[in-house]
Amino acid sequence: MLFKRIVTSVVCFLLLGCSGKVIIQEPKTITNVPNSMEFSASYSDIWLQVIDWFAANNIKLDHISRESGFISASTSNFYKDAFDCGDVQTDVLATLEKYSELSSLNVTVRTVGDNTKITINLTAEFYGSAHDNGWGNTLGFSGQCVSTGKLESSLWNFVKES
Repeated sequence: MLFKRIVTSVVCFLLLGCSGKVIIQEPKTITNVPNSMEFSASYSDIWLQVIDWFAANNIKLDHISRESGFISASTSNFYKDAFDCGDVQTDVLATLEKYSELSSLNVTVRTVGDNTKITINLTAEFYGSAHDNGWGNTLGFSGQCVSTGKLESSLWNFVKES
């Protein structure tokens, strides 16, 4: 009877060990990424500079309204190295099948007293699937990315230099 329990325990342990896994290394935490900045230029001048930045970086806009000062875009890749999504790997019993990143960028331009303020809201997430070679299951995964500050810095520098 004891032998049967030991064999059953070993078999269960081995079967559980034959399952593939997705290993997600979280993104590095980025701090002090300013998402808004004020400039001592007119709304019209800043608006045109922001539009020129989008054009210079070949970012396709989803929505643009000069009247409300709102611009939005969503895509799989805005700007090189704009996000840190961590690292997704599989163990030896799984195969990565699909990996995608989706990002959303909203920019507002507002008059604040004698200045013009630009605010950037930038989000991104990753998702995908892997094949569990042990059990044959699909392993779905997803997570949030963090901004590296490179996109924001690019816009601030473009407006300052214009």
